[in-house]
Amino acid sequence: MLYINKSYATPHWSQGNSVTERSFRTFHNIISKYISKDQPDFDELIDYASFCYNTSIHSSTGETPFFLMFGRDPIFCIDQILDPSINSMATNDISEFKQKLVTSLRKAWEIAADENKKAQLKSKEQYDKLLRNPTITVGDRVLLRNYAGRVETSKKFHIPLKEIFRAIKIESSHLTITSCNSPNAPTRIVHINQLKKCFEELTPACTSPNLLDEEIESLNKAENERKEKEQVTSQGSENSEKVKEKDTREPSPNKNKLKTSPIRQKGYNLRANPKPRKLSID
Repeated sequence: MLYINKSYATPHWSQGNSVTERSFRTFHNIISKYISKDQPDFDELIDYASFCYNTSIHSSTGETPFFLMFGRDPIFCIDQILDPSINSMATNDISEFKQKLVTSLRKAWEIAADENKKAQLKSKEQYDKLLRNPTITVGDRVLLRNYAGRVETSKKFHIPLKEIFRAIKIESSHLTITSCNSPNAPTRIVHINQLKKCFEELTPACTSPNLLDEEIESLNKAENERKEKEQVTSQGSENSEKVKEKDTREPSPNKNKLKTSPIRQKGYNLRANPKPRKLSID
């Protein structure tokens, strides 16, 4: 009767409830600038934050929520200080005022809807640039993104993906998964962007993995190159050792010359008064 349809949002996926989550983000950004250290007075700032939100121009619609709701711009205190006069309206102009108000509101809603569609298309273009086609099918094993982590630990040290699940049902961009470790656990409904396909081998831990022919060929090529380098280095070391042995066995001719023809030095008596020698006469 009231045209209200009940739907459930995906856990840890704010894009599934974008209107509400975007409003929460805006209020968080406003209140965080004025909240105290202990954060007990955030409720006192909600009225001021909502007034600023309702009287600010939105980039998607190009108008303020106040104007789209009441059909006029808000009157601030500074407006009353600068111009305290009030434009009084005659009673016979009420019908004309209603007609103008309804017409202007409908026109404003149409313009705001067009601007909102343009903003949505721009956001969609930016989002589609990073969009990947999902390759998950029913029966595939998948990994779920880890949002919980551990208490009192930094998010930088959390494992990004945890536990292996099995996809049992796919509905558009949502998947129903069940845990492979505990099959009796209740199923979960998650967004497809929260999952990654698991390619883990189902072999024992000590078993060598199955390699492709290209990988085997590249490994053999690298092994042959390594052996060739070892042979070249071993031959070079053997040649250097042979040269050293030859040098030690065969002395150079310069050394022989020094031994056969030593340089003779002439001695001089540099004393000032040499002692006279005694002559013996037989």
